[in-house]
Amino acid sequence: MLLQNGTGNASPITSSVPSSSSLLSPNASAVYGIALEYENDRKEHVAVDDDASPISIVYALPSNSLPPSHHKGIVLLLHGCTHSAFKFFSPSQNCTKCVGLSEELQISRWVLEQGYIALAVTSYDWKSGCWGDVNDTRRIRKALHEFIHTTHPELFKGNNTQPKIIAVGASSGGAMAGRLLAAGMVDAALVMVMGLPQKLLEKLLENQRDPTATMKHLYLAPMVKDKGTAKTCRSNYQFLSQHIQKHPTTKLQVMLDETSCVPLPVTTEYLWSRVPGMTKEAAQILVDTLVEAQHLDPTTKLLILDPTRSLWRDVITAKNQNIPTSLLHTENWNQKNPVPIIPSQTQLLWERFDLTPGRSPLAKAFHRAWAFHEYCSESLAPAFQVFEQRQ
Repeated sequence: MLLQNGTGNASPITSSVPSSSSLLSPNASAVYGIALEYENDRKEHVAVDDDASPISIVYALPSNSLPPSHHKGIVLLLHGCTHSAFKFFSPSQNCTKCVGLSEELQISRWVLEQGYIALAVTSYDWKSGCWGDVNDTRRIRKALHEFIHTTHPELFKGNNTQPKIIAVGASSGGAMAGRLLAAGMVDAALVMVMGLPQKLLEKLLENQRDPTATMKHLYLAPMVKDKGTAKTCRSNYQFLSQHIQKHPTTKLQVMLDETSCVPLPVTTEYLWSRVPGMTKEAAQILVDTLVEAQHLDPTTKLLILDPTRSLWRDVITAKNQNIPTSLLHTENWNQKNPVPIIPSQTQLLWERFDLTPGRSPLAKAFHRAWAFHEYCSESLAPAFQVFEQRQ
């Protein structure tokens, strides 16, 4: 698949070496975006704590071969606390601050493959990375308006004047997706690992009881291991379902998915298909090392220890002295014109994989496999199947 990067098309770059162990997975290819900032005029706002800081976004368009009339709409990508819009796209000349975490890349890549515009926005509180309410709602509204009417007005003509907008977020970003749905700013919301407050649900129901309202969709995707959040999601689903049963004219469809975001085995195939730049040889070394250190179950390959707390970095950096042969043949694994965003050598594995917390695609792959409170790309397909149904 070709992804637009502002100066042309970017495609996955794989090694020409015939050995299968040195080939890179197209499922973990780079995803390039364009970083922009929109002015945020304080005069437009009421909130006194809004400092009028610029609104930071990163976006990517589907393949150039897809005519504008066939774009399905916009998918708003909403990060969790401590993160930003830069985590959804790979570093490039058009986004030098981009990081590209593995699970976020999975989401952006899937969205683009389905024919949607991927648009990530950074929260107002950039220090914590968490989302607020009034300020962030207004900033997202402004970002959407500027993107549709100023940045790419050519994409929104004719039947696309009012594009379908879907919000996708996890944790704090999931809560923000729910707020945007209740505010009528999006057509659907995929809320990962986050329960929604009662007042928000009541506001959503009130809006959707309006005879002039259009159908909205709410898809809740908790991780069962995160018992507190999963319990709240079940409560959300029961409350909304009971109301819809009593008031069948309510234009709201709610789904609860407790099967998509389960723990995943950390196999060679898993790491190869998730982590940019990974070869099968390197992935096998990592799996064997973690099994030997009793971080992985030798039979199921499921994580035994929580990777957000364990010392897995110390375990695998013991292998840092000998670079796998397959990695020596894939120097250009990330992009044609890489931007040198290199941490200190002590934070790199095999001179290739960043291990820095918050910046490590490898760590993100482990976090998803553990499946406690993390993005879950597996929920996208079933959620969008619901969202794309004609009502």
